[in-house]
Amino acid sequence: SRIVATFLAMARQNPPRRTAIDINESIENALSLAAYGLRTSGIVVDRQLGTGLPLIEADPDQLHQVFVNLVLNAQQALQSAGPVSYTHLT
Repeated sequence: SRIVATFLAMARQNPPRRTAIDINESIENALSLAAYGLRTSGIVVDRQLGTGLPLIEADPDQLHQVFVNLVLNAQQALQSAGPVSYTHLT
């Protein structure tokens, strides 16, 4: 139901509205929407979200669309690059 609601929100052409948004939640929602495609492509997302971030003022639908586009662009780039190995350095 969340995916359907997201697509409906993206399809609406409402004027932008600014509200207080938790940016981590917006990123998580975008990743959730793209999760199936990422998983079937063999892409594992390493989440390193900030803690204690203040809310930001933005249009939630537009910001969500930005994050979804970034994730999908990254997915397409990784698919066309072939196998990639990743080592997390600390």
